[in-house]
Amino acid sequence: RYIKGVTLSGRIRPAPWVPSLDDVSRQGLFLDTGAMINIRRDILAFLPGGTKEVNYSYLKDSTAADLSPDGKQVLMNVYQEESVGAARDIYTSYLRPSVGGEPKLLGEGKSLSLSPDLQWALVQRTHPAPHLTMLPTGAGDSRDLPGGGILHYHWAFFFPDGRRILIAAEEKGKPPRTYIQDVTGGPPRPFAEEGMRGVLVSPDGLEIAGTTLEGLQLIYRADGAGRPRTIEGAQPTDQLV
Repeated sequence: RYIKGVTLSGRIRPAPWVPSLDDVSRQGLFLDTGAMINIRRDILAFLPGGTKEVNYSYLKDSTAADLSPDGKQVLMNVYQEESVGAARDIYTSYLRPSVGGEPKLLGEGKSLSLSPDLQWALVQRTHPAPHLTMLPTGAGDSRDLPGGGILHYHWAFFFPDGRRILIAAEEKGKPPRTYIQDVTGGPPRPFAEEGMRGVLVSPDGLEIAGTTLEGLQLIYRADGAGRPRTIEGAQPTDQLV
């Protein structure tokens, strides 16, 4: 990473690298707030049965990934600082009780989703190649799911039946799209057209809502039959939640 100075006439000169450069005075002084290197993320929640907002963060930098339906378990990521090019994931997944108890270490990987029966936590791992892994929340062994040709995962979560996973990801040189993968094995299967990223699955598992690169908000049948229908009233800048 580097910074260069340039005059209006086009003369370029090297300049000291400042991590969070915000401004330069006429006298050549640098303003550096350090915002990017001092950032900290916390998990705050006001859950059922509580009387106040509680901080569920752990260690230095935590983000929430999922919450059990009864509000009693928080699936969370803890960011681990690693050197550039490190051959391990920089996220570690934990499951934390919302009332009492310490966070339980599940394993390496960026946590994404809890299975409906709460027996598994879905995480993304980057080595030896990008793929998903199911980590047991109790006793048992982890289960790697083949990544196929996926190079980058945007997000992934379980269908309500717990037997399939909805994935938004992209392969090298291709636009992002939606995939469906069985938890019993096999590579991810492309779903719908390129450019559509699935965001929501209906509670009965029969429909998928997603957003196209053009900003269209559409609902598809999960079996792939028929044509998608537009979500009436949705704007291109809206986000499905």
